[in-house]
Amino acid sequence: MQRHVDYYARNDEILRLGKELGEELTDENKEHVVSLECAWGQRIHSFACHAFYCGYRAALRVIDAVGGLESMSMIDHTLLLEYRLGYIGSYEQVEREQERKKKTA
Repeated sequence: MQRHVDYYARNDEILRLGKELGEELTDENKEHVVSLECAWGQRIHSFACHAFYCGYRAALRVIDAVGGLESMSMIDHTLLLEYRLGYIGSYEQVEREQERKKKTA
């Protein structure tokens, strides 16, 4: 915490101002503010997951550059990560999507 004094000071100020704002709002407006906070939190979470994935892929490129396609042994882990992050679908989902495209074309 000693290294990030400015960050924590700004964060404390934001929390204080948020609390003051919350005390002045009507119940209906509080609900809107909570919805915005939830949406913003979800956006931050999604960004953090994507940033992790980008770092993971960059590390795989380094592994391949140094070891010569050593990351191929990790392909099952990579696919599972991409599936859990929602970047790819399961085999059944992909098949359904292709069938739906054929029907609408």
